[in-house]
This record gives sequence, structure tokens and C-alpha cells, in this order.
Amino acid sequence: MKTHRIVVGLDGSVHGEDALAWARAAAAGIDAEVVAVHARGLLEHGAAMPDGVVVEDGDPVSVLLRVAADRSADLIVVGRRGAGGDPDLLLGSTSHQLAERSPCPVVIIPPNPERNPS
Repeated sequence: MKTHRIVVGLDGSVHGEDALAWARAAAAGIDAEVVAVHARGLLEHGAAMPDGVVVEDGDPVSVLLRVAADRSADLIVVGRRGAGGDPDLLLGSTSHQLAERSPCPVVIIPPNPERNPS
């Protein structure tokens, strides 16, 4: 199956930047389009987003799933913060919900140990 469109979630963190970098590199190798998406929620912290990002109101999971459906995405890419200490929540709530609910494959980029030392 050919991948034509990759939706990537951005949240203003280095984890989102890593996901975008991975998605762009993957897309370049297969001639796919990258659609960068930022969900603007109630707790918006005013993070600067790169030009060309789709910005929609709502929670990240709903926004990413909606944009992926609207754009006929073949893949969703998100970064994993790994902020919680609970091993059951290792993926994080957004990536976990996406993995459970997405009709297309989801790639979850782990934290970069060089950027985020433990």
C-alpha cells in the first residue's frame, strides 16, 4: 500500500518537532505529503508553530483523527512525551488513544535521549 499523505501532530514541544522531522524524512523517501497539525485547546500556551501548520480547535486526539479523515491520511505520526511514571501509561494519553482509535497506522516517536536526557 502506498503512503500518499502523513498527518503529524505538533504541540509546541521538542517531541512534536522530532515527530515532524521523522515524518518529513519518511515522506521524502516515498514522495508523500506531510500535513502538520496543531490542536488549539482550552489550555493553549501560545507555542510558536512552523508555517503551513493546520490549526484547529479541540482536543489533540479528535483534531488529529478528524484531519486524518478529512485529508485521507495513510499514516499519523506523533511524538511521545513519556512524562508520566506509570508504566501502564508509557505511551501517553494522546498517543495511546490515537493507537486505539485510528483507522490508519500510527507511528509514535519516542523521546530523543540526546535532547531529553533522563
